[in-house]
Amino acid sequence: MFTSRPIALKPLTCMMGSGASSSPMTSPEPTEDSSQPNQQISTITPSSRKNSVMTTKNMPLGTDRRTLTRTNEVAPIIIKVGKEEFQRFTEFKDPIVYGRIADNMPEHPLVKNKYFLVKDFHPGMDKLGTMETYQAPNVRKAQGSFPVYGMGQPTKDSLSNMLELLHSGGHSEILVLNLREEPVLFLKDGFDMVTYSPRHQDHLHKCEVNQGKTVAEASAFEVAIRKEIMDLAGLRDEHDSLFQFYNDITNLTHDPQLYYVAYEDFISISDEVYQRHTFFSDKVRLQRLCFPTDGAPSEEDFDTLVSFFKACPALFDGEDVSLPAMLFTSHTGEGRATVGMVIGYLVLSHMQGFPNDAIKTPYPINEKSPNYERGEFTAIVELIKYLSNGPKIKQEVDVTIDMCGELNNLIDELHKAKETLEEIETDYIIQGESAMSYFREKCVNYLERYFYLICFNAYLHDQFVKLLSISFSQWMKQHPYIYHLFSNLDISCRTISSELLLNNQHFLVADDYWGLDVLSSQMDVKVSNFRRIPSLPVYGSAQPSREGLSCVMKYLTSKKLGHPKVVLVNLREDMVLECDAQTFSPRDINNLEEPVIMPDISGSEIEAKENEMKNVVKPKKSFQIYTDLSESSDSVEFSSVLTPLEMFNQQCIQTPQLVYHRIPISDDAAPKEKNFDQIMALLNNIEEIYTDEDGPALLFHCRTGKGRTTTAMAIAGLIICHKKGFPYGTKPGEQELVSCPNATYTKGEFLIVQRLVRMIPNGQQMKREVDFMLDQCSETMTPMHYHVREVIFVTYNKMKKAKTDEDREELKLKSLQYLERYLYLILFNTYLHAERRNHYERSFTRWMKEVGSRAGVYEVLDDIAFTDFESVNSKMLRTRRARWKQVPKLPFRGKFI
Repeated sequence: MFTSRPIALKPLTCMMGSGASSSPMTSPEPTEDSSQPNQQISTITPSSRKNSVMTTKNMPLGTDRRTLTRTNEVAPIIIKVGKEEFQRFTEFKDPIVYGRIADNMPEHPLVKNKYFLVKDFHPGMDKLGTMETYQAPNVRKAQGSFPVYGMGQPTKDSLSNMLELLHSGGHSEILVLNLREEPVLFLKDGFDMVTYSPRHQDHLHKCEVNQGKTVAEASAFEVAIRKEIMDLAGLRDEHDSLFQFYNDITNLTHDPQLYYVAYEDFISISDEVYQRHTFFSDKVRLQRLCFPTDGAPSEEDFDTLVSFFKACPALFDGEDVSLPAMLFTSHTGEGRATVGMVIGYLVLSHMQGFPNDAIKTPYPINEKSPNYERGEFTAIVELIKYLSNGPKIKQEVDVTIDMCGELNNLIDELHKAKETLEEIETDYIIQGESAMSYFREKCVNYLERYFYLICFNAYLHDQFVKLLSISFSQWMKQHPYIYHLFSNLDISCRTISSELLLNNQHFLVADDYWGLDVLSSQMDVKVSNFRRIPSLPVYGSAQPSREGLSCVMKYLTSKKLGHPKVVLVNLREDMVLECDAQTFSPRDINNLEEPVIMPDISGSEIEAKENEMKNVVKPKKSFQIYTDLSESSDSVEFSSVLTPLEMFNQQCIQTPQLVYHRIPISDDAAPKEKNFDQIMALLNNIEEIYTDEDGPALLFHCRTGKGRTTTAMAIAGLIICHKKGFPYGTKPGEQELVSCPNATYTKGEFLIVQRLVRMIPNGQQMKREVDFMLDQCSETMTPMHYHVREVIFVTYNKMKKAKTDEDREELKLKSLQYLERYLYLILFNTYLHAERRNHYERSFTRWMKEVGSRAGVYEVLDDIAFTDFESVNSKMLRTRRARWKQVPKLPFRGKFI
């Protein structure tokens, strides 16, 4: 559908005035450019035009379209009516891309080389039937007495009419909030101006252009699009300054429409249409917010709203009985406008009081049998347990959603999406994508909005009496646990049945693979990547089998090492079984390379899931497994099936000195703050580990023995060194000199790291001690193995060779997560120094909330980026919210809870 077609130059003769270029002139004609063999050249044939009707609109009276256009190597020369001559210069550097919206439709230039311009209003959009009365879709007022209104995208005139209606209501102020993040253009159509937005051909029904931009960027993009439309229209030779717009992409009978766009008067941007009303009335105040089309508004959006409301005296003046009217506009008037209405209604409720239904005693929640129709999803239940007076805060939000939910009741829509998702047995296509993915995403997006509305109401409870003295984003940073809850909205993986192994949707895949054991430790102890931190009783390895565990235990308790006790810590957050002396993990048929992880699951929960899986596998006589993914599956019959807990319990019969713990930690990311506390508590219960090198041994393992294992070893090593003292190598001048390319970055001296180091007490020493421990963890490793600090830059560099945008984004996220992990290790070491005098009575989690947040460490953690190499303005994945958001990589299976 898209073709890149430069305009070819063909000599011709023409009379020219003195102002014209003397270069040979040409007429535009599509040709194939031999210098660009990969370009597909598409031409418009008569047959491709006859099935469509082009209507010309907005041509001003008196316009004479008799023009002669000639082009030369500089710019087109326009001669009008044989009298006027001028030369139009264009700034297009790349070939103009042409496309057609469907087969048998005309081809024309695309805006920004990829977008069609489509009318905002479409059939079926006006569910409330308000177009005839208000000339805008879905106009409504919230229930109750509060003047909170919502509507779909108005035209220029319908916005004026709506504001006149609100003026007649005698409100102290009229607050107009435009919630659209996507660019919107108002096109002159008769005496009114109607709205169009750019759409990508692959997603013509979605306004998803410009996602994640700021208000300033959105406005600037509208200006840029308008300029390009006018420039492209000016290059036409068959009409004068006309451009193609689409009114009805469902049938395209009368499309495209040709609109006259020679002057900016004929095509306006959002600011020009909305802002004009602030000049006509001192009551009108305007704010644009870039609410996302899906999911919750950003913290910055909430902050902008709070600042906007704070500037409204009527909201905080106890003597002023007149309420400001609030008008929220979005594309359809459904999702974003409703979220805005709920936010506005909550603010007015904190000023005037909540409706009676919100004051009633909240419904009790049965966690074993949650009522999803009342929004009792796991993340919501955990959130209200965390928040002070959480049930009341939730009930107020629920009632407010009902008051604003005439068109779109958030909780009802969430429950409907959940039911639809779970009823899908055979996947199908909806709007060009998998139905399972579509409804799963809807569930997550609705839950995001619900989650953040509860958080915002909690913020108002805390701050309204203080006149909103701190911003919402600052308040969120004071409650870091909320982001951990938010990162696990979709925990459907925890409900997956192990019976998927019986119908070939899941397969058991061996943990061990060729090339895993880069330390060649299998020859000695039958376990891959087994190693030790020098001079410390801290060890690490990949997943051991029964034989490997037995060999390691013999080695650690031998006379050579003489450890009287071994504490083994399993760090895996995926299920594992030991079957006939080999360990396996369940993998989805769609991604056999990676285990099915269960984020933020507890040790006891995952052990229960493993026991359930064992009960499915053990009775089965024949089982399809993969021992090598480069080969086909094998059919086997297992004689022995054990969970990790059972395997270690069996080993305890031979070596009673073994103690087993399960602390699931996320791979390729920073451990959660509670994970640091779990390891700290584990070591505090082994007092003798601090006094004797030959005392109890700590053995950490994950699946590969790399990321999680090395991180846990470093945490344990830091804790022990704070008890016993740091050895030589951690003081200034004691470090080994590094002479290699990019040593600054392999040593972790990124700008964001230096920012943290300058913030914390004795920061350079804190970093030096962490670097020393990481180097010790990797001292015996080959260059192919894992170094927690060096892997940051290595992973970032891989982006240069990434073949797809998806791979590039995944590597970017992974490198940022590695950087965040490094920062957390430095923060943990700072905590160990700060709390040593109090014998660590305060946990790391509590210290981060009470000390770290006050000192500003969360500002650093919410601004992580490689500003050493990238633009300072790049905002991609900077925040914890963006980095921690789980992106499902596997098909939906189970229940959305």
